[in-house]
Amino acid sequence: MGLSIDPAISKKVRKMRSRVRWQAPMIATQGIDQTRLGIADGLTSPSAFSFLVIGDSGFGPQSFGHPQQEVADYLATQMADCRFLLHTGDVVYRMGSPDQYPAKFIAPYRAWLMGGDRHQRLDYRQLTFRKPFLPVPGNHDYYNLPFPYGHIVAALQPLRRSLNLPVPSTNGRRGSATGDTYARAFLDYLKDIPLGRLAQHLDQHYTIPTETGRALTYEPGTFTRLPNRYYQFRYGNIDFFALDSSTFHRPVEIDGAETLMADSPSQQLPPDLDWEQLFWLRDRLIASHQNPNVQGRILTLHHPPYITEANKRYETACQTVRQHLRWVLDAVVAQIGHDTAAPLLDLVLSGHAHCFEYLRTGETGHGDRHLNWLVCGGSGARLRSQHADTTICETRDGTAQIIAKSQLFIGRHGSGADTHWPYTFLRIDVEPGRDRPQFVVRPFIAQHAHHTWTRSEFAPLML
Repeated sequence: MGLSIDPAISKKVRKMRSRVRWQAPMIATQGIDQTRLGIADGLTSPSAFSFLVIGDSGFGPQSFGHPQQEVADYLATQMADCRFLLHTGDVVYRMGSPDQYPAKFIAPYRAWLMGGDRHQRLDYRQLTFRKPFLPVPGNHDYYNLPFPYGHIVAALQPLRRSLNLPVPSTNGRRGSATGDTYARAFLDYLKDIPLGRLAQHLDQHYTIPTETGRALTYEPGTFTRLPNRYYQFRYGNIDFFALDSSTFHRPVEIDGAETLMADSPSQQLPPDLDWEQLFWLRDRLIASHQNPNVQGRILTLHHPPYITEANKRYETACQTVRQHLRWVLDAVVAQIGHDTAAPLLDLVLSGHAHCFEYLRTGETGHGDRHLNWLVCGGSGARLRSQHADTTICETRDGTAQIIAKSQLFIGRHGSGADTHWPYTFLRIDVEPGRDRPQFVVRPFIAQHAHHTWTRSEFAPLML
């Protein structure tokens, strides 16, 4: 993408591990699970609750207004009734740069932040949220800039101002340092804690016992950090899995589920792919399905495995994430069998495509059959339109077969002076059911058309 540099997957993984002191001896010996989060919000954890979803938000002002701020203001009206917010990635465009966080994250979401009424004084490295704000990293949260570029931009800004030329603000003067800005804003950045104080920190903040180890305690208003770039938490009787798809979005060839089911694969695993995360997801989904206390499962990641938005429909990264997620789900099916009445996943939430879309898969021949896919990537970045073909096909036995269909698309439409820009966020209400929970998906729309902003709610989707 232009001058941006997408670091190698191996570099992303190595850097992120270092920042959280991944599996350091002091952490491992205390039985801490560095992928487990526990939300201590002081509320009961019932079978019925609501949460919010946004994605691809941090774009800042555009030629016709400030969509991100319009969505953020509308979002704040739902904050009181919802337990937490999930962010599907691309928190700050275009490079996840630290100099962009004040305007493109802190200011729009100041209602979520302690001290938000004085947001100009807040440091992105020391944020505390009033309510859980739970992101996954997107590709833009990892991007870097070539070394001279940011300095050239900074040097030219005074000249551009003196000539009354627009000053570009989307890139920032720096890149993300391979996700370092995101990590400092949201993760428990253990690398900065001196070894002499690490044990005390772990004892103070990793306090919630789970079946996989001690979880990091997320205390709204007090301590609001995530344990890792990918993680799991349980709320009510729902297991939530948050993934970092920017480390498994490149194509490789393996034997699919056979390899993902083997603890010690017989074949050499191709390099530069985050196998550890894929095996982690496999094991956690199997354990979740074997736990009688869990009635539903929601997966959040950045890249949409299924999408009909025109710009992303044929993107290799999205198709690759679909393939890699299939490997995992096929491995889960092989372990738990086909007899279970419940789907492997109740909802899959993603971003990356600048729109809202609801798709449903049919018979794919894999573990991702008959699932609900929600794309929430229209919360601030410049919107895109839908491809003319609203079905997704794959070739099997020499014949093209429809494997997924778009059920609802909300994105840019119209042309010229009649262009409509409907920006979106979601409220999802979890309601108990006889066999499994029901999910009521409520799209909220802040639309710009004919020089005017309007707010509306789309008819709820009962999933």
